[in-house]
Amino acid sequence: MSVQPSGAAGDVVEFAREVLEPVVVERGFSGGQGGLGGDGSVNLIYCASATELVRRWPRAFELIPGADPGPQRCVDLMIEVTADGLLRRADLEGATDLGALVDAAGGDGRRLALDELRSVDHRTALTRIAAAIEVLFPLEGND
Repeated sequence: MSVQPSGAAGDVVEFAREVLEPVVVERGFSGGQGGLGGDGSVNLIYCASATELVRRWPRAFELIPGADPGPQRCVDLMIEVTADGLLRRADLEGATDLGALVDAAGGDGRRLALDELRSVDHRTALTRIAAAIEVLFPLEGND
């Protein structure tokens, strides 16, 4: 991850490295890129090849609105955490309702409490986002 902040922002980045990054990288996303907003927020972006995702998880790929399987295209997981450590934004290629994506993929978005992400601390939110990615892009049965 390219961001190297300190304090609360540093905790966000470190926790993302420990909990979220291994899950997304194992599924073909690049290591996190990001930066600090002028208001002290932390922005994290994980990008995966659309071609690779559609090859490995065609059903999940179909569920992501706005995802384009064309050559040289990518699918972005974008996360923004406020300076206070609360999730401000989480979307997968523009889809902000991760719970609906998980439900459509046969998971249980309500059990993961994905609809409550913006009311919890970044550690809980990032853990739930990692769980959603595991449901959307399961490793079992995929190469």
